[in-house]
Amino acid sequence: MTILKGEYKMLEKDRSYLFGRLLAILEYTATLAEGNDIRVSQYANRYTKHPRTTFAMLERRVMTDMYRKLTIEQYDQIQDLKAEIIATMDGTDAFTDEELTESYLLGYYMQRPKMVAIAR
Repeated sequence: MTILKGEYKMLEKDRSYLFGRLLAILEYTATLAEGNDIRVSQYANRYTKHPRTTFAMLERRVMTDMYRKLTIEQYDQIQDLKAEIIATMDGTDAFTDEELTESYLLGYYMQRPKMVAIAR
């Protein structure tokens, strides 16, 4: 399946796609913390049913001690990226607990490779 530029532009504002990106960011952030026992993937089903609430819970758990384990630059990059995604949702009242569609998977898998650059 090929995604055309116009279709990708539409996805960039799709709330499920954006929540998928947020999930990938949280998952990758959790893996950067050695000894972190939070497995973001175990919350995937709950995340699709209640994305806003689950995101808030995971972010609290993952980010609580992350600022001590990441460089300032890494922490800032992750925070800026999350803020950018949430700001995209803000104008459309999309940051809700409405169930996600399957496009969250596309956002998740498209964001994951981009997170590697932050770890360096």
